[in-house]
Amino acid sequence: MEDFITYMEQHPIFLAIMVIISTIGFRYIHDDIAENVHKILNCQLTRKLIMFAFIFCATRDLKISLLGTILYILLIQSHKLMTHTP
Repeated sequence: MEDFITYMEQHPIFLAIMVIISTIGFRYIHDDIAENVHKILNCQLTRKLIMFAFIFCATRDLKISLLGTILYILLIQSHKLMTHTP
């Protein structure tokens, strides 16, 4: 069991998933910060850079961070397309 835990703690894909989950929680923290910071965070490019930074900090792997960010962007865009009502 300890080998499995050690493996998961070091596995970059698992770490990237944990970062994405914690980023979703950031949405609630977002309500507590100042209005001028809200303006910066409302920029879509800023959000993508923050996601990349979170994933990179968790994985320390540039390729996986880029892949994770691309997957995040694709998931968000597909969700927007699926929920878009004309």
